Amino acid sequence: MPVNSTTTALTRSEFATADPDAAHHYMSNVYVGHRVQQQGSTAGFTFATTRDPVGEMSIDHVRHSSGTSCVTESPDQHIFLFPNAGCIEVSTKREHVRLAKGDAGCHHVDWPMTVNWDILDLFVLSLPVEVLNRVADERAGCGLAGGLRFEAMTPISRAMARYWRSTVSYVHRELVAPGSTLSSPLIQATTTDLVAIAALSTFPNTTMTLGPARDSERVAPTALRRAVAYIDAHAAEPITLTDIAAAARVGPRALQQAFTRHYDTTPTNYLRRIRLEHAHRQLQSAGATRGETVASIARRWGFAHPGRFAAAYRRQFGRTPQQTLRG
Repeated sequence: MPVNSTTTALTRSEFATADPDAAHHYMSNVYVGHRVQQQGSTAGFTFATTRDPVGEMSIDHVRHSSGTSCVTESPDQHIFLFPNAGCIEVSTKREHVRLAKGDAGCHHVDWPMTVNWDILDLFVLSLPVEVLNRVADERAGCGLAGGLRFEAMTPISRAMARYWRSTVSYVHRELVAPGSTLSSPLIQATTTDLVAIAALSTFPNTTMTLGPARDSERVAPTALRRAVAYIDAHAAEPITLTDIAAAARVGPRALQQAFTRHYDTTPTNYLRRIRLEHAHRQLQSAGATRGETVASIARRWGFAHPGRFAAAYRRQFGRTPQQTLRG
């Protein structure tokens, strides 16, 4: 089995300009194409953004000093908005929302919009369509008729809005922290899925109207063996439930049900157990290796939180990871 890559670089990019045309050219290229209809005073104009990518998503801080009205195209990614100051108004043919500090909103694919703001100071989370579609299919248990669709631009409740903001704030704090655990490709993948699940739980969408999934697909023992073999061979890689199901040649929901029946666990929990076993073997062999720590080995195998890693390790092996490392 190949040794997994320990870290990938978390590279922040920055852009700033005093030219309104350059600012809107940047925003069109990075977020969504748009046409400016009206621009306020550009005297002393400033635009600045920082972009922190992690895995397949990114979290940006965007500041634009001039009141603006524009019409957007349909974005090719899901864009989530978190205003820090000022007010932004977003309108579609069926909905109008006003977002201010503390609010959360979204700009989804297939939704051209009219957008107005006085000043712009907000965080922007971008998630690829493919990620949300995959996670939605895994949650629904089958392909969604007509694909995933979001039905509104704001959260289903104030409580879910708070949950959404706290989830994204936690990810952003970890993303910009020195020595961030998000430099691990495995942790990047699980974090991206965490954010996607939170988005699907927060904003009205077609997964919320589905009844309990019933999957009549029969999973043969050979398919389960293919799934187990795939997990064993690829545990060092950022694989998903969809990847495992594809290797087994069955649907994600059917695979989950079969795993529960035959192994009393889920495919993702089995994957976590295999990764824990790899971490255990590396702890055993790392006693004389300079620079290895429990935290570095845990991170390598996708465990971001040292306390939870230690608890899971003790449940499985009956001792602490530090005891194993010391030999």
